Amino acid sequence: MEPKFLMCEKCGAVLTFLTDGDEKPDCCGGELTLLKAMETDGAREKHLPKVDRREGTVRVDVGEISHPMEDDHLIEWIYLQTERGGQFVRLRAGEEPRATFGVSAEAPGDAPAAVFSYCNKHGLWKTDLL
Repeated sequence: MEPKFLMCEKCGAVLTFLTDGDEKPDCCGGELTLLKAMETDGAREKHLPKVDRREGTVRVDVGEISHPMEDDHLIEWIYLQTERGGQFVRLRAGEEPRATFGVSAEAPGDAPAAVFSYCNKHGLWKTDLL
């Protein structure tokens, strides 16, 4: 199942749901907005996660062209979805828009499935791996 990312419009908090449910979470007194991948007008070449798989690692670079990493415009996080869960890396201004995730060949049925990146101005982006 694909994760769901929900964001509070007031404080910017992001909640991740890995299973379906009927709950309607709220934050700061209001409902959360469901983030949908690639539904903005941002440039694909600066936002789409690029993936390099090596033995034991998945390296993700956001964009073919380097994405700005400034206080007011940056990639806030990268999420590696696997068949059984996932891993987050939060990024900060001044860092490269990149993350390296450890994956185990000893965990059958838990292959990398997709990579998501979130730009604070241009939203959620996704690259499928399966």
